[in-house]
Amino acid sequence: MLKKGLLVGAALLIGLFLLFLFYPFPDESSSVQKDADNSGQEGELSELKEAQSTVLRQISRDSSAVKPDVQFESEPKIATKLPPLRESDEFIRDKVSDWGLPKLWVDNESLIARYAALIASTSRGELPRRQLAFLVPKGNFKVLRDGEKIFASPENYRRFDNFVDLVEQVPVGRLAQLLREIDPLVRISLRQLGLSGAPESILLGAFDRILSMPRLPSRIELVQSTVVFEFADPSLESLPEFEKQLIRMGPRNLERLQNYTRKLKSIYLKT
Repeated sequence: MLKKGLLVGAALLIGLFLLFLFYPFPDESSSVQKDADNSGQEGELSELKEAQSTVLRQISRDSSAVKPDVQFESEPKIATKLPPLRESDEFIRDKVSDWGLPKLWVDNESLIARYAALIASTSRGELPRRQLAFLVPKGNFKVLRDGEKIFASPENYRRFDNFVDLVEQVPVGRLAQLLREIDPLVRISLRQLGLSGAPESILLGAFDRILSMPRLPSRIELVQSTVVFEFADPSLESLPEFEKQLIRMGPRNLERLQNYTRKLKSIYLKT
């Protein structure tokens, strides 16, 4: 359509040029005849100008309708280059170097494999004792007696205060980003454990274990079995081992841990 419009416009311009070149314009001696024919000439020129304007408008519309063939693509995101799994400890330590974590936490070996085993165990409600052995608080479990009843001592909860303090100081946005970055390596570690689930689904299962914990009473009653103390409330005693450990941290520490987990889960799902 654009080509056709250009050809018509060119023909029209050539016609106007020939008209100007060969039209017999009258001299001064025929001024009377000029006045007589003037109205006719003006009509012809007006029709030519109107035709030219129509062609130019058509060309303008056709030109604006033409879309460029070139399409510009947005710049792709650059993925983080990950090391092999067996060489990933230094990569993790470098990522968390300014998080203020104790050396005891980051100087362990096979950090990603430990993390994979941790989320796999907690998502099933199991207590990953071997992976979290370095976090076991010092001191014996203490109880309070009120007549014939036995309650967990608040001093037990304070043993976990430092742990929750350290968790809360970890930048939640950067942690969520790191968990996304190491996803391929976590997937390999899970396969080595014989698990086929995606790292995201397993991690979310661990999050939900923490977030689904009921609100704890201020005083938790216990009963003494042959060797250890058990929860007097059957609904608490029937919980999986991981949830029982959360109870031993105390109501306040559990609430703080749930608040952090809730933020982490929200950011992780958006990352």
